[in-house]
Amino acid sequence: AAFKMEGPIIKDILEAEEAVVNYSGEADFPEYENRSWEKQEGNLTAQFVTEGKIYRSIQEELKKAGDGDEVWLGMYYLSDRKIIDLLDKAADRGATVNIVMDPNKKSFGHEKPGLPNLPVAAEMQRLGNNNINLRWYDVNIEQYHAKMLYINKGSDSVIIGGSANYTRRNLANLNLEADVVIKGNSDEDVFQEVDQYFDRIWNNDSGHYTADYEEYKGNLTLVRYITYHLQKWTWFTTY
Repeated sequence: AAFKMEGPIIKDILEAEEAVVNYSGEADFPEYENRSWEKQEGNLTAQFVTEGKIYRSIQEELKKAGDGDEVWLGMYYLSDRKIIDLLDKAADRGATVNIVMDPNKKSFGHEKPGLPNLPVAAEMQRLGNNNINLRWYDVNIEQYHAKMLYINKGSDSVIIGGSANYTRRNLANLNLEADVVIKGNSDEDVFQEVDQYFDRIWNNDSGHYTADYEEYKGNLTLVRYITYHLQKWTWFTTY
């Protein structure tokens, strides 16, 4: 997924990149301070967020989700306990939570044992929350590498999308990550396109994209479940 942006937000992106360059010991970075960054008026607000600020944005939006809202999550890795708890609480307040997850069979050409998503999905199923619905992206040799949260609140919507998986490594200032938070009226094109995207893959409209939860739950062996908990306890993971 990609979002094309222009205007003052580009300065925020450049400042973030310059910080990485400086941290890496490189001194040569293009001059951008003297350019004009005039504020633009429009129907959307866009905020560039990195690392821990992504985490705070996700939590803020999920805490506000409630009765009548639709929460859509497309995610490659989902393991952060706070986010899982906030998804459950949003469902308790009446939001419909639809989650598309990668079964973690492949990672850039290498075989994977289904961690962390297989045990996390099993735990979410055991919550017994009727407002939480899970589907797998039915991968072959590819990965479902979307990392996007979309909340439709009726008249208003919000998208948080970018590079961050929902794991400790990605959200606790350990990895370099970048997302954009887009807010505005639900009638805006960007929200309509994201809404149509999730609806298409969820319902396998004009193609086969996702599979029922039951299709992959048998892949969660006892050894894999124990490995997941050991990784969670020691933080010795690839995610």
